[in-house]
Amino acid sequence: MILLNLRWLLKGAGDQALELFVASTSERRKDSAVQTFMLPQALPQGALVHLRDNIYSLSPEHYLIWKCRRLPDMIERLLLYDELLGRYSRPAPGENGSICTYFNEPLTTKRRLMAYLDRANGAIGVDLARQAARWAVDNSYSPMETAPASACLLPLRHGGWGYPFPQLNPTIAVQESKRYLTHSNTFMPDVFWQLHQLDLEYDSHERHDSIAEHKKGAIRKSDIEALGNRVIPVHSEELYNFEEAERLRLKIGEHMAQTSGRLMREHLRRLDSPELAERRRALLQRLLP
Repeated sequence: MILLNLRWLLKGAGDQALELFVASTSERRKDSAVQTFMLPQALPQGALVHLRDNIYSLSPEHYLIWKCRRLPDMIERLLLYDELLGRYSRPAPGENGSICTYFNEPLTTKRRLMAYLDRANGAIGVDLARQAARWAVDNSYSPMETAPASACLLPLRHGGWGYPFPQLNPTIAVQESKRYLTHSNTFMPDVFWQLHQLDLEYDSHERHDSIAEHKKGAIRKSDIEALGNRVIPVHSEELYNFEEAERLRLKIGEHMAQTSGRLMREHLRRLDSPELAERRRALLQRLLP
């Protein structure tokens, strides 16, 4: 039985070998173009996806457990999680000049992933996988949406801001009594906190540069605000410039403090230290593509 991993491993990137799993030592081979690994004898339900004949792929959920053993730390694992749960693909290592691809179907969901990690309890690597899965986000359309969302939700020890967990691109129905205010019966904010009625809208130069796209974005923003939400636009320049990223952090935190009060204000004061600022700077550098 040969098992093929999903899109990252179906072809080598640069000088990387194709990686295959085999069921017995007799099927292992030494080849500069192929690297083989022994398949564990016991696999949880849902570990494999049948492709054809006797050829299988590791499921995205089991692939994450296996891959987490080979990634150096939690942030590297988290970046992989967010891509599998999201709707974009970063360029593979060695793909010079490549850009992200967008509007992919997610390979799995966080709910399915967490359920599989429970079934795989005791497997080698599952504890590492579970540490990162806790902070993963579903349904991101872009690494530039993922980066501020992850910076917001990660705890202070990892360089995050320690803010509440947002939703990414949820589909929210407009109440019938307010439909006269909007151009659509639903809206889909980029990074959204329903409790705080706060939406971060990422303005991408790559996809929003036309006049028509700018007009469409302005109408969308107006609709979301008409429903009582605060919209904070986010540009890539703000995230790559640490001083601007800090200003964005404070805008978000100040709005949350207005809706949740004293505990949030105490949290914002706790963030105001040079040591934590350096952690935040280092984290953003790793999260941004």
